[in-house]
Amino acid sequence: MRYARVHVDIAAKGLDRGFDYYIPEDYPCAVVPGLCVSVRFGPRTLEGLVTDVLDETDVPTDKLRPLGLPRLDGRAVSEELMQLAKWMARQYHCSLSTALRPILPPGARSDKARAVTRMCPELIVTKEAAQLFIDTCPARFSRQIALVSLLLQDADLAAISQALPDWRQSAKSLEKKGIVRIAAQTVERTPYENITASTEAPKQLTEAQARAVSRIQSAVAAGQGEYYLFGVTGSGKTEVYLQCAKYAMELGKSTIILVPEIALTPQMVQRFRDRFGESVSVL
Repeated sequence: MRYARVHVDIAAKGLDRGFDYYIPEDYPCAVVPGLCVSVRFGPRTLEGLVTDVLDETDVPTDKLRPLGLPRLDGRAVSEELMQLAKWMARQYHCSLSTALRPILPPGARSDKARAVTRMCPELIVTKEAAQLFIDTCPARFSRQIALVSLLLQDADLAAISQALPDWRQSAKSLEKKGIVRIAAQTVERTPYENITASTEAPKQLTEAQARAVSRIQSAVAAGQGEYYLFGVTGSGKTEVYLQCAKYAMELGKSTIILVPEIALTPQMVQRFRDRFGESVSVL
């Protein structure tokens, strides 16, 4: 019999340790450190991460429970990330559960928010009836006309909210007329909401920018070098980042841009989406 020591995802100081479970003989995948699993913990089923695989345990046999099913199709967190989480817990005096959460892959935690429910307007009449309303409605109901027009064009909630910030009042009036209803819809959350990517060509570099780009690109190609880029606000540092990132991509590498404050995220996402399109992800 082999055993798995599991760190359960629960933020309680007294429970910041591993708990042993026995591994059933017919377990569906290899049990290794870093495997995400579901386990019975008291009366609940919780997510956890295997931190060790053991040949022996001090827990009495009658107290042991079987290791629950693997999550993420049996994929495991790498040893490097496991060591990083343990270092974070020591360095920042937090629980290991707290340190593990940021490194878990998407979907590892069942309570991870992946979508949001929003109230959205939708037509409940035929397109012909909606068009008739637009054609015959008095001009003083311009907002109601605009809302029905947007719905006829299959506009999503973001587009409706941008064109008609007060659409709810118009929707309620249309609901009373039997033209529209306001219903709950599940909307996938996206960091690109209200950000429209365009195609932006690299800008002509100044002499100082060109020197910086050349030195950094040489270091990237050699797989070495650390540089600190000096420049006042508006001097064009972001363009240097963009062109160096493009060069790294051409070499088959990737780039992480660390944004110094969260308020700058939409602005930076816009710049990088304009240059790289769908290649940009927000972490």
